[in-house]
Amino acid sequence: MRYIGSLVLTVFLLSCKKEDIKEPQFPSELSLTSIKKKQGIRLFTNKREIMDPQTINNFVKGSVQFGVRDSLVTGNEKITFKSIDSAFVGSISSPYTIENRGDTLRFISTLEGWFSEEVARLLYPMSRYRGMLVYSPFFGYMAKNIMVGYGNYSRLKLSAYNYRLVRTGSYSHMDGLRRSVYSGNTFNEFDKSYINSLLDTDTLAIEEYSYIFEKR
Repeated sequence: MRYIGSLVLTVFLLSCKKEDIKEPQFPSELSLTSIKKKQGIRLFTNKREIMDPQTINNFVKGSVQFGVRDSLVTGNEKITFKSIDSAFVGSISSPYTIENRGDTLRFISTLEGWFSEEVARLLYPMSRYRGMLVYSPFFGYMAKNIMVGYGNYSRLKLSAYNYRLVRTGSYSHMDGLRRSVYSGNTFNEFDKSYINSLLDTDTLAIEEYSYIFEKR
């Protein structure tokens, strides 16, 4: 009887501990509270990294998206989790599907985005998390947008990066060299293997940071 009593007490304590675990409640709304940079601006050319600060600053000079600093934010940007596998992000009207992989949440758009062959070939492979590319002879390429965050339904670090790619190549025998510049920012993680695809005449700057969303 003493053994049975001890067993019952143990089960009761385990049950109490299990009930203390807070399950996420939905809908759950997170607000943007801060921006945190992961590291400084990195510069690559001909598959190798350039470490000289002056060279880096000269390359990104005039690119307004570069120069992220740790800062607090008091804006209206929000992530609203409707359920464990569905969320709205910012002002985007269509929901994202959530893939929960431990402390990693992947946001996958329910609608595809369309872009040109040039973007599909040069810029899309920069991101670590990518949807399957589908080609249409009428519209070009399309794929679902994927974003990635780390944390949980109460606090999330949404990854982002800025990029500037300059490619110099032969345009034609009459016009000589053409210098193409691509720049912008993406809510994703930079795929470091992309550096191996750079041509001898390519120069790429990358700046990685996170948007912090929390319950208020």
